Amino acid sequence: MGSDTHLPDIESISQVFLELAARFGEKVRFRFWGCQPPEQVQQLPRRNGPAHANLRLPKFAEYFLGQETDILIAPLLDSLFNVARAPSSC
Repeated sequence: MGSDTHLPDIESISQVFLELAARFGEKVRFRFWGCQPPEQVQQLPRRNGPAHANLRLPKFAEYFLGQETDILIAPLLDSLFNVARAPSSC
């Protein structure tokens, strides 16, 4: 999940999606929120998305709590963009 600004984050794990699809076939479904996944991932069967969840934080959290998923991920590379957006620990 993530906006188009997070495409590099999604791309960093696209090989994992391909391997999961090859290993589990019809037993796995991929859902994306926000940005389109890389082209190879878009070709996978049983892929949904992207859905746009342009909601403020409380509604955003409520929306995701209502999703039926086994695993939800939001990969983040160690990049200047992602570090700049992280909450301060101070």
